[in-house]
Amino acid sequence: MKIDLVIHAEHLYTMQGEGLGYKQAYSLACDRGKIIAIAPRDIITAAYEGEITLDNPRMLVLPGFIDAHMHSSHAVYRGVAQDVSNWMMEGIGPFSAVADLEAGAAGSRLAITEAMLNGTTTIGDDGRNMEAALAFIDETGLRGNVSIRIRDAVERLYTAGELYEFAPHLAAETL
Repeated sequence: MKIDLVIHAEHLYTMQGEGLGYKQAYSLACDRGKIIAIAPRDIITAAYEGEITLDNPRMLVLPGFIDAHMHSSHAVYRGVAQDVSNWMMEGIGPFSAVADLEAGAAGSRLAITEAMLNGTTTIGDDGRNMEAALAFIDETGLRGNVSIRIRDAVERLYTAGELYEFAPHLAAETL
């Protein structure tokens, strides 16, 4: 049967059964973006012909990773607050206060692309303006559990140790 992809791997983890589902010298058959078979190499080779075949004895096949806690739009701030004690208020806060939607969109594209390149197939993402992240998740086919921040804290720059100012109507308006 002609399919999209066959992968022959010396080491494969399925996350099923004992030992994380470790299989040695197994192969994977994929068609239309879905795994259709995992079996010893000779069985896959007899049953499937891949349009693309990956065969590397040093290859390790892992399930897709899940990053359950991202703020993808914050990737645009990378490198600006590592040496600041109160990084949220005094590091990222001033940048966040002046960032526009395009900066957040660029951060989301960067963080999501890096996640996918490192084997992440599902993310949990949160922020104030998630439209760009949602559009990029949809465009790439990544799976995402995305939420919009709903809270009564007034969005403004706070100093370290300062209590948040609350406005009881904000959460209801966001919701």
